[in-house]
Amino acid sequence: MKQRGRKSGQSRATLSVVGGFPRVVASTSYNPPPCPEHLAPPERAIWDQVVRSFKGEDAAFAVLASGLESHMRARECREIIEREGLITIGRDDQTKAHPLCNVERDARKAFQATFKALGIKL
Repeated sequence: MKQRGRKSGQSRATLSVVGGFPRVVASTSYNPPPCPEHLAPPERAIWDQVVRSFKGEDAAFAVLASGLESHMRARECREIIEREGLITIGRDDQTKAHPLCNVERDARKAFQATFKALGIKL
């Protein structure tokens, strides 16, 4: 049987009647949480840019921080790969892709999935 109406756990909108018409009440005091200390400067810049325009709930900012951690991991992997080279030599003198290529790919996917889940366009 399908559930009708509000699903459990959903928040309610606050309405106010202004001039006879209902209006959604916008909070005038928006205090976004500070950027997590462990994020590097490039990720801090993204945090600041996103937080200025994104007004989400506290849980959304935890997800945003997680996505930026993935971004930082991918960027650090890219820097190491650029420094050490895309190809490494295995123990039997065979060439293979740098092991961090997979880590970078996975971290980039996690970053993109996080921003997609939050509805933030990249």
